[in-house]
Amino acid sequence: MSFYTQKRIGILFNSSANWLGGVYYLVNLVNTFHKVELEKEKKPTFIIFYTDLSEPFIKLFEYDQIEFVKIIWKSEKRMFLHSLLSRRNAFMLKEFDRHKLDGLYPFNNFPVKTTSSTKLISWYPDLQHKVYPQHFSKFRLWQREFRAKKLLEHSPHLVVSSQAVLADFKRFYDFEKVKYSVLPFVSLTAKTNFVELHTLTEKYKIQSPFFLVSNQFYKHKDHICVLRAIQKLKEKGVKVNVVMTGKMEDYRDPNHVGKLFQYIKDNSLDNHLKLLGVIPRNEQLSLMKFALAIIQSSLFEGWSTVIEDAKSLKASIIASGIDIHKEQLSDQGLIYKPSDADALANCMLQCLKNPDLAKTNFNYDNHIRTFTQQFIQLFE
Repeated sequence: MSFYTQKRIGILFNSSANWLGGVYYLVNLVNTFHKVELEKEKKPTFIIFYTDLSEPFIKLFEYDQIEFVKIIWKSEKRMFLHSLLSRRNAFMLKEFDRHKLDGLYPFNNFPVKTTSSTKLISWYPDLQHKVYPQHFSKFRLWQREFRAKKLLEHSPHLVVSSQAVLADFKRFYDFEKVKYSVLPFVSLTAKTNFVELHTLTEKYKIQSPFFLVSNQFYKHKDHICVLRAIQKLKEKGVKVNVVMTGKMEDYRDPNHVGKLFQYIKDNSLDNHLKLLGVIPRNEQLSLMKFALAIIQSSLFEGWSTVIEDAKSLKASIIASGIDIHKEQLSDQGLIYKPSDADALANCMLQCLKNPDLAKTNFNYDNHIRTFTQQFIQLFE
């Protein structure tokens, strides 16, 4: 029996540029079905419910059976409060019912008990607020905790992206009655319009060979560890070049990026670094492809998009040894003790001596095929 029956699946696409991880998660989810070969009558139709904030990204969808529906998504705080006062879930828009859906994903707001003829499936990326509460204001902590508890109380089905996130849920909450699935997501890079190395080095004045860090400049991404590793290598007389991409802003700590800049200035690291900010994704992936190694220094992830990108490109990667990175990489790449600049510097030095040491080589077509099968099974 086939894994696939023809379905109409709604995708709630309300992420914005403030969370590109959420944008690319849903874009890649849909586009995986463009990658696999399916008979037309068995291919699901995706109805993409998008907002003003997510509209700039709808051009990224490549799948051939898509319907786009624009919705009005008001302030989530107001919608949550309205739901609590009215005892009716304001997040259940009438537009959802009009499209005769077999399911809606990811539906994460359950301020009250919610009934629907449409199968509602939630996705919770991670529990960073429980593991690193110091990264959040008291209000944001309360807000995240309240929403998580309501979701666990009312959601019919919860999807998490890794065994590590599942373990966190079981550690912090009463999880016995929750229906859940673990569904690691994939990255799609095969159809990328890659840019030649010489074009990138000329455009951005990059020196080769170079290491690459591709993360938003949030505190938990631990850019400071990378800077300290560069400084330690510099003290040993080893010249390294590190390119960093990503939005240079941390809304939870407005002073964080300034402190990183000050460290760079105090230690005269300018000649070792290129800070590019947000660049086109095809250029970012091209830099990953040509990098001596991608450094994923993050202290917390639900399922790292950076590592998935690296795996899909069969690129080299040096990653902090948190559980999720070990889960994603298995025994491939190089792992170092989190926040240990000496250990990271040693990994970088090893890659300089042996460029193939941190290479990854996963059967990524199999990952993609498995993902599509498991996703459709959610709606059976």
